Amino acid sequence: IGIGSDLDGAFGKEQSPYDLETIADLQKIPKMLSNRGYRDQDIENVMHGNWLRFLRNAWQQ
Repeated sequence: IGIGSDLDGAFGKEQSPYDLETIADLQKIPKMLSNRGYRDQDIENVMHGNWLRFLRNAWQQ
């Protein structure tokens, strides 16, 4: 799982959580996940770690 930053409205606001209205709101996600009981390492992976691992693996091939 990784967070995309394509909040350009292509899918409509109804496809996004109600409290994520702009790209600036992405910074709220770690706290939201923490409040729901996610571990710090899992939050780091969702926010950037999974993308980095994916890209590193893709570029090595």
